[in-house]
Amino acid sequence: NQILGTFLICIMTCNISAQEKTFPREDWQSKEASDFEIDQGKIDTLFKLSFEDSATQSVVLIKNGFLVGERYADGYDQLSYGTSWSMAKSFYAALIGISLELGEISSIDDNVGKYLSYFNDDRSVVTIRDLLNMTSGLEFPEHEHENMFFRNDQMEYVRSIGMEKSPN
Repeated sequence: NQILGTFLICIMTCNISAQEKTFPREDWQSKEASDFEIDQGKIDTLFKLSFEDSATQSVVLIKNGFLVGERYADGYDQLSYGTSWSMAKSFYAALIGISLELGEISSIDDNVGKYLSYFNDDRSVVTIRDLLNMTSGLEFPEHEHENMFFRNDQMEYVRSIGMEKSPN
């Protein structure tokens, strides 16, 4: 349900017209749902759906660069830091696409070790595509690497993740 709600929120926010671009900053501009002919009841339903998962920390609805709605779990607010979990994969994929377009990455079929020297070990067979498809074969311990967030040096933890099986 949370995935469906997040997906629907994303669909509602995608069409940004060139003349109405507004970007996040301290005085981020807000608009009412009705300004975009969006039913506030539907937004409320999506937000409620999102919080059915107790792990949800916040939900923000942005349309054409304007803040339309936001809701936070108890103990969180607009200044809180949170873990993006799987949402980060979408950002990584977009950044990979930008790097491909800029020529910084040759191909998603390149070995990761071409760009991260610490992958030039038993992980040298892993490609960018493998990472994007979540088929890298890297270790996937119980608790899905949650322990990383409790370490002082998260990169040290990431560098230490070994192979569990062959990619794909």
